[in-house]
Amino acid sequence: MSRREYKTINRRLVRGRQSSASEGKYVGSVAPYGYERVKLQGEKGYTLTPNPAEAEAVRRMFELYVRRQGTKMIANELNDRKIPTRHGGKWDASTVGNILVNPVYLGKIKRGYVKETKHLDERGNVVSSYKHCKEVEDYDLYEGRHPALIEDALFEKAQRIRKENYVGPKVKKQYELANPFAGVMVCAECGKPIGRKVSSKNHPNPPRVACTNPHHCSNRSAGFALVETEILNALRSWLDGYKIKLDTVGFAEDIADCQRQLERIEAEREKLKAQLDRAYTLVEQGVYSLEVFRERHDKLTGELAQLQEQQDTAEQSLRQFEADESTQQEIIPQTETLLASYDDLTVQERNELLKTILYKIEYYRGEDGIVSIDLYPRLPKA
Repeated sequence: MSRREYKTINRRLVRGRQSSASEGKYVGSVAPYGYERVKLQGEKGYTLTPNPAEAEAVRRMFELYVRRQGTKMIANELNDRKIPTRHGGKWDASTVGNILVNPVYLGKIKRGYVKETKHLDERGNVVSSYKHCKEVEDYDLYEGRHPALIEDALFEKAQRIRKENYVGPKVKKQYELANPFAGVMVCAECGKPIGRKVSSKNHPNPPRVACTNPHHCSNRSAGFALVETEILNALRSWLDGYKIKLDTVGFAEDIADCQRQLERIEAEREKLKAQLDRAYTLVEQGVYSLEVFRERHDKLTGELAQLQEQQDTAEQSLRQFEADESTQQEIIPQTETLLASYDDLTVQERNELLKTILYKIEYYRGEDGIVSIDLYPRLPKA
């Protein structure tokens, strides 16, 4: 009974929204970009009124699109002009594309553009899936009470261009690795991976590298060839400096320093332990009051804790230097092989060698256009 009542109420609500839409009222809870939702005077329901700043951005999108600017290029221009989205974020191609196909900017109200289909899953349960209709003929369209932002001719031209550019659903293929820095290069600003971007067939351009988190990161893209050259130059510079360090002092002096530091820490630890034992003896003999003993005890135990931290740091450094000394014979030849035969290696082979040499590569390009590369080798930098 409850289920039947729920369905009856739901059907009544849907009919009410459909009736309001047929009267030109806006039935959504959030106004589309370019408009604000306002209450109708003297009757139930809402309509839309243009938001001047957002409306100008919508017109600009349509004008650029009919000039054969792609949605990604339009999003880049909006971001460069510091025009925020409704929620203050950055624009992307999909958001621009959704605006370009929305007939609300013609002064229309659309209904039924989300179609529900039901099917049985593997366990026999009924599962619903939803699909957004992109073609006007697939949903109901009513004359709205709000003013249009775009002329009919401009909107129709944009739709013709969209259909011309549509190449159908993408078919998944077995692609070969195209980015030798995959899994190694990360954004210096947000820490997300740096990806290799290729242009469309309609606007062929050389590949670029860019942060995979464009909505919340200001790190700029750069040409792939430029970044590749900068990384190889940085790797050569690091290798030269590192070999000089090995040829001159190596790690023997660093290891000896760590060992001397550990011996000093141990001597100080024994001295503090002896002082702590003496404090216990003095309080038992009545020389120290409890207050004096607690003060002395807290001071000595605090110094012991600091020594323990110093010991942990020194032991970690010692292990690192000993490991570096034992693995340097492998990493240096691998780096030399990569640099000497980089052009002859496949992308997969380059990627595998880079992963054995480097923990990560940090990439950054600011407003000045300068590309900055920081390497994190599996040995300390020279």
